[in-house]
Amino acid sequence: MKPHFASLGPISINLFVILLSLTVFPNNTGFLVADIKYKAASVSKENIYIHFDKTHYNQGENIWYKVYLVGTKNHAPRTASKVTYVDLIDPNNTIIDSKTIKMNEGAGKGDFKLPEDAMDGAYTIRAYTNFMRNFDGSHFFRKNIYVNVTGPNNGFNTHMATATPFIAFSPEGGNMIGGFLNRIVVKATNSLKKGVHVKGDVFDDTNTKTLHFETTKFGLGSFQFIPQKGRSYTAIVSHNGVKHGYPLPPVKDHGATIRIDETHNSYRANVYSSLPNGMDGLELSGFQKGEIICQARLNGNNAVAAVDLPKSDVEYGLIRFQLVDKNGTVLSEELAFIDSENLEQKAIVTPSKKTYEAHELAEIEISFDQLLDESLKADMSVSVTEVNPETNKGSGPDIKSQLLFNPEIRDDFERFGSYFANDSVSKKTVHQILIAQKSNQLFSKDNIGGNDLKFLPESGFSLKGTVKEVHKNKPVKAHVTVTYKNGNEIGHDKTITDSLGRFSFNDLNFDQRTFVAVKAKRLNARNYSRDFIVELDSFIPPPVHIKPIPEKTTTKGNALLEPKIKQHRNTEFAPRKGEIKLNEIKLIAEKKRLDRYAEKRKAALYVSPSRTLDFKNLRISPTATNPLHALQGRIPGFDVIGNFIIIRGRRINMVDTVDPFKIGTPGEEKEEYNDPRPLFLVDGFPTDYDFVTSMSIQDIDFVDIIQPSQAAIYGVRGGVGVIAFYTFDGSEENDIPNNRNVSISFYHPGYYQARKFNQDENDSSTLYWNPDLKLEPSHSCKIAFKTGHKSATYKILLEGITSKGTPFKAEAYFDVK
Repeated sequence: MKPHFASLGPISINLFVILLSLTVFPNNTGFLVADIKYKAASVSKENIYIHFDKTHYNQGENIWYKVYLVGTKNHAPRTASKVTYVDLIDPNNTIIDSKTIKMNEGAGKGDFKLPEDAMDGAYTIRAYTNFMRNFDGSHFFRKNIYVNVTGPNNGFNTHMATATPFIAFSPEGGNMIGGFLNRIVVKATNSLKKGVHVKGDVFDDTNTKTLHFETTKFGLGSFQFIPQKGRSYTAIVSHNGVKHGYPLPPVKDHGATIRIDETHNSYRANVYSSLPNGMDGLELSGFQKGEIICQARLNGNNAVAAVDLPKSDVEYGLIRFQLVDKNGTVLSEELAFIDSENLEQKAIVTPSKKTYEAHELAEIEISFDQLLDESLKADMSVSVTEVNPETNKGSGPDIKSQLLFNPEIRDDFERFGSYFANDSVSKKTVHQILIAQKSNQLFSKDNIGGNDLKFLPESGFSLKGTVKEVHKNKPVKAHVTVTYKNGNEIGHDKTITDSLGRFSFNDLNFDQRTFVAVKAKRLNARNYSRDFIVELDSFIPPPVHIKPIPEKTTTKGNALLEPKIKQHRNTEFAPRKGEIKLNEIKLIAEKKRLDRYAEKRKAALYVSPSRTLDFKNLRISPTATNPLHALQGRIPGFDVIGNFIIIRGRRINMVDTVDPFKIGTPGEEKEEYNDPRPLFLVDGFPTDYDFVTSMSIQDIDFVDIIQPSQAAIYGVRGGVGVIAFYTFDGSEENDIPNNRNVSISFYHPGYYQARKFNQDENDSSTLYWNPDLKLEPSHSCKIAFKTGHKSATYKILLEGITSKGTPFKAEAYFDVK
């Protein structure tokens, strides 16, 4: 009997090789191609990794970090989300700082400044996109960093852990099938979710000892045995000299399961069935990166079958094998991790010396031979930090394990990143971790339909809110306008509320602190009434999950104590022997008040205006619908009637459709430009009639009118004059409170602008930090820095990801004597 093969999906499949000695398949055996039902992706899930300069800090130090954002489907740095939120959470589970990071091609950077009085203990840095909030919080990136805490326990009081360990027994494939060889993984943890070393024996229901097992100090172990049908089994576990009993999963007399074994060239899926019809009607499928890469229908009444998946035909990363019956019921699921031996060779870091003197200039060569040979682009970050000998080397996820492995592995495992070496012990541990996952944790959909989304991917900031009546709280159908300005740009947009009074402005990219004003007017109303209000939605971060109580904030009985804050006694001005203490002296000085007009005109091209109008009285009792109408009758030779401006008897229609931003170089004449309207400026920026009329009078400080004779510096565009508005910038006190019935104005912080690392200003164990390392035309580049004053071992860590979604890292060490 010869099996049939078919091609399925993007991978060329001649990849299921049936072990013919088992003779499981009849003549109609073949790949199930026609009836594959796979719904195409609409939006891909996302995954975040953050490279930190280090994990242990002191009070007052800087936390430097680089954010990598990829899709879980192919790990490529191309996602629908362009905004990432990063929170710093203290040991009391309080968010003490938060940054909004703009992502450019899947990368962003930031930093936190730890307070000088920061409490000791374990902090959490959490990162997520708005889109990730559609799923449970386990999709967020989390990492512990430690402030003034060293030692193997990382600041946790292990004595507070419960005496009884938590033991989980996980059969490979999810089922313990009677009559077959079953592989069982043991996971032992304490109440702080830390792995513990235990020993145990398995007994059947006749009290007959079946086997002995033992876990490592990180709480993982495994054993194999053939459970008998109709029997039940119990494990007696010894921990700290005390024995505890735990039942093993029930034995299924009739069921099916999968067992995955790695051979030299393939991954072998062994299928075991004690069902009455054996393999008849069963289907075995393989899923990788959101795609069905292979599928086979099993037939016949045999109890055992094996299928080989050649390594050469699959990509690196996780593969989920799934066994279903003819009704589509999932009988068994199991994971395999496809590793790649060349992920660590994308870049190589080499210090020029193994040992340096203190304050010596160190040079590090970074080679990119393989990246350049494959014509790959890559985004990278590199840190050089002191190695803390008291901490566990290699603990926590690295960029490879996080992006390739961690999206679907929800459990926390110590030394997570160190398991991914290419050796038999590491591979065995990874396999145990995969088996230990609960069946409901395996491979949730990589893609989700738009109708299922509560939180949409963000390309920029969103301003959302409601317009409603003041007293009746009913929604108002209204025009809503947003205007904004900062040092680089000004802009405006408008929309209409829906039936619920809701409005939304999306994809606003504020690269710095930005003044924002939101104004509403009833639909079809002539004037701005005061019987409704505009309410903006507040950003509510996801809840912080409670974590184990740090040792520094605990006492006997688990009573939570107030955090201890270091008290710094200022002795600089303490009286010394022989000194005479004078009575208090009061100094009186008058601060010279700068002319606010001149201060705001500093960037203007004109020397002095023809007329200036302060909006102070206009703000007290606004009667005009917009700033232009407010000028009516208040400036000689200038009047506004409807959409017309009258300057010295000349009537100008302001709704002419001429490009208001078509401005030549000052003094440059352009004959083809024939706009009869005045030039509008807001804080020195050219704008148009619509923008000016959308502004709130409450936001305007004063206006300058420049007559044509004084506006020659603006060329033809200033031929009929210039009207320059100046708004409040926060440096002055607005004498009229913001009228919430008409508008809301505020300063938006914008994206966080990361500070630049300066070794001379950075008094810490971090010697070098570069979050923007790029490929150079040559096959190598060099970085240089001065070594510290402290004798220690230092680690160079480079992490990055290629444009095709391949994560990689490189590391090296040197000493300072």
